[in-house]
Amino acid sequence: MRAERAVESVAVIMVLTALGKVLGLVRDMVIAAHFGAGAVTDAYLAAAMVCISIFNILGGNSLGTAFIPVYCEIAATDAGERLGKFTGTVLALTFFLFLFVALAVFTLAPVLVGVVVPGLPPHTKELAVYITRLLAAVIPFLALSGLLASLLNANNHFS
Repeated sequence: MRAERAVESVAVIMVLTALGKVLGLVRDMVIAAHFGAGAVTDAYLAAAMVCISIFNILGGNSLGTAFIPVYCEIAATDAGERLGKFTGTVLALTFFLFLFVALAVFTLAPVLVGVVVPGLPPHTKELAVYITRLLAAVIPFLALSGLLASLLNANNHFS
């Protein structure tokens, strides 16, 4: 029974990963069809690169890797109030830490765009800074969604 569940879980993850890749391709096709290759597309891609780079540099995608072993250890000994407090504290700290990061990205957007994507024409850079500031708001929610996905996986909820 346990092996069947593992195979089922792996299959679900594989399908969802493939679906995510296909949706990414569709997103890129829509952007290319709607905006083409030009200043607006360059500004969007530059802004996305800045925000994703900052998120990855700060270990945003690996938060769950550090969280889950401790979560599972606490869950094995105490599935009650202590586990809830731990989980709530980690989620709140993660949100506020990455909210601070988002505010820093918002404030430092001109510098970050200039460092991550040097050589943009002035108008494109100005647009990239504007879009970076908009996308910075997503950073705390990316961190939370990664932690929540890890939390679901730790509780054997893969679908």
